[in-house]
Amino acid sequence: MTSNRANGAGGAGDTARARGMAQVASDAGLSRESLYRSLSGERVPTFETVLRVVGALGLKLRAEALDPDAARTGVAAHR
Repeated sequence: MTSNRANGAGGAGDTARARGMAQVASDAGLSRESLYRSLSGERVPTFETVLRVVGALGLKLRAEALDPDAARTGVAAHR
């Protein structure tokens, strides 16, 4: 699955709203206002904030190599 920043923030925002922003913020160790700002799409949240929110939502962040050969050799093809 591929996602750009807007789709990722939008999806996390939808999930957080469904669970309750105050509860997700509390679980992530953030203020509710900070969580709203981070998911607004008007600013880029820090990686730490992303990890906190992902964890608070009970999700796991996973990285995959775009090119399996690059993962083995350490050299990515330029596109």
